[in-house]
Amino acid sequence: KQQRNRKSSRCGCQAYLRIGRDAGAGGLEWRVTGFSNHHNHELLRQDEMMRIMELEKCVQPGSLPFTEKDVRNLIHSFRRFELEEESVDLLQMCRNVKEKDPNFKYDFTKDANNCVENIAWSYASSIQSYEVFGDAVVLDTTHRLTSIDMTLGIWIGMNNHGMPCFFSCALLREGNLQSFIWALQVFLNFMNRKAPQTVLTDQNMHLKEAVQKELPNTKHALSIGLIASRFPSWFNAVLGRHYNDWENEFYRLHNMESTMDFDLGWSDMGWLLCREFQK
Repeated sequence: KQQRNRKSSRCGCQAYLRIGRDAGAGGLEWRVTGFSNHHNHELLRQDEMMRIMELEKCVQPGSLPFTEKDVRNLIHSFRRFELEEESVDLLQMCRNVKEKDPNFKYDFTKDANNCVENIAWSYASSIQSYEVFGDAVVLDTTHRLTSIDMTLGIWIGMNNHGMPCFFSCALLREGNLQSFIWALQVFLNFMNRKAPQTVLTDQNMHLKEAVQKELPNTKHALSIGLIASRFPSWFNAVLGRHYNDWENEFYRLHNMESTMDFDLGWSDMGWLLCREFQK
């Protein structure tokens, strides 16, 4: 068969698709754990995309049983069928709450297909809590709702009793820089433009850039809890039966006070990962 030349070069593109295997209700299953469509180069034209598919199938040009328009129409119909009803219901829910409580706040954007692209909301009680306890907040974007294919972002803090308090929530179609900038801008609008002193997130690079742009005077720190919540999808399939031991060792090192002992233990953990990846 004709072989496609797969040689490529690194160009610093930020686009990626990350897939991990995690334990679900029916056992181990593959999940998409991260996706970014942020490219730093030109993309293939539509006619070039079809040629790539022809090369993948090792067929002559024009021999595929479908056209590029057929593919676009199929994807479009799937997305509208799966997302339109639930997105409209969510928007209607916010409108209903707004009618009952004028102090309830929400905002949203729609895409070219008139489907909800991003939506965020906050209750009057949450805004009042933020006025008192909003000096340090956590923005958790580690969850994606597969039923509506949207990233869930939750703003939370801690009150004077050490209990978590909800500030705001957002659903984002794409986890890219533009979406996170929109979410931060809307959150500030909800909170009367009062920025937190400290915000904790996971290690998402687009979120980091958005915080630097929209919250320049806020200290940005990484939350070990948010990062560790992704460990199963990253390492469970790789480490297998060694995963629990590795996780216990990680937390032991995290709480260690001796720098020398930490460095030695961290090297051992790195060696274990490298060994399992090479299997």
